[in-house]
Amino acid sequence: MIAVRSLEQFPNRASQAPESAESERDIRQLFVGKGRQYRLLFVVERGRVSILYVRHSSQSWLNE
Repeated sequence: MIAVRSLEQFPNRASQAPESAESERDIRQLFVGKGRQYRLLFVVERGRVSILYVRHSSQSWLNE
């Protein structure tokens, strides 16, 4: 998927996820798929992108 691969070069272009407020980590989110149907939650640490979750956009936030 092109959007996911683009995180390699521009990971901080994605917005901060609501879950980041409850965490010590800067969790970011990227909506992907046809009609933005999936939400990737990821962190950028030491130049490395680590995907934490792939959730359907209809699912509630992790802290709910």
